[in-house]
Amino acid sequence: MRFPIHAAALTTLTSSLFAQVIEIPSMTVDTSTVNMSGLPVGNTTLSALITAGSNGGAPLNAVTLAQSTAQNGLYNTNTQLGRALVRSTTGSLAIIHAVDILDPQYPANIPESLYAGCNATFDLSVRANEFGVAIGDWTGGMIIEFRERTTNALVASTVSSNYTQPNAKFFRSQLTFDRVVVRCASPDGNFVIPQLHFQTAPAWAPFGVGCAGPDGIPVLSLVAPPRINNTFSLAISNMTPTGGAWVVATGASVTDSGLGPLPASLDVIGAPGCLLFCSVEFYTFGFHSNGTAQFDFALPNNPQLVGQLIANQALTSAPGANALGAVASNAGAGVIR
Repeated sequence: MRFPIHAAALTTLTSSLFAQVIEIPSMTVDTSTVNMSGLPVGNTTLSALITAGSNGGAPLNAVTLAQSTAQNGLYNTNTQLGRALVRSTTGSLAIIHAVDILDPQYPANIPESLYAGCNATFDLSVRANEFGVAIGDWTGGMIIEFRERTTNALVASTVSSNYTQPNAKFFRSQLTFDRVVVRCASPDGNFVIPQLHFQTAPAWAPFGVGCAGPDGIPVLSLVAPPRINNTFSLAISNMTPTGGAWVVATGASVTDSGLGPLPASLDVIGAPGCLLFCSVEFYTFGFHSNGTAQFDFALPNNPQLVGQLIANQALTSAPGANALGAVASNAGAGVIR
């Protein structure tokens, strides 16, 4: 049975969705900016957009520019930010340059500046509260929809102030999202995107508390963040100063060990009062002579790793501390970029 929705109730529901988003002066969180002027003109790829992102790469899982009802456009309005991301007239992701119609070097009919009207969808590899986008070739408002990627359910929506200049506008949602849809407030409007600003997860942040041995609690800290095609490094400090062994566990979860929920007590292996904070997909061991060491892990150049959680915790030798003869450090977790 269907029940009619009263117009006032519909207005209240719509207003509540719009009220969940505010336009803010700038991003207030860790941010990756994709500046299209740093990319070559021509067809482009998701991988190229990820790599072009600052702060270790853009947290993107997919980019979809779907044909809209708007006509094709020529990028010759609000051109100050330079090159822009578009749907090409052949349907591909593309970077085009801006046309100055007064400049004889760029006649108005050059194919590199033509583009197809579209709606843009960005699937994120991290959950976010903030997002920013610069818009060229359009001077009106933009509809910004924040959605759940797995179900496409609407989380919140807003209409931006008018893009009288191409400079980026920034938005904050009260609820988190991992999909953003950007479209013109007018169904016949077309636009280009010179810049994108994505919230990123912390590169790697410590959490949890280790357990003390005779020389105190070992500490795990960040040296170099997890980036594809780079070496991810952690420092282990405050170990037994006369030397010993260490093990660093690396996992993909901080909630489930595979054998049960986390954190998990290490009492059963002879380390009462110590906790395991991350799953153990694999581990690395080594030796130290002065209470400090460094864990290095080379991440391959594989864009499919971008957005994956990576968590770590160290176990260090501590003779006499307990039956195991070892104590645990704090843990830490981050997102590969």
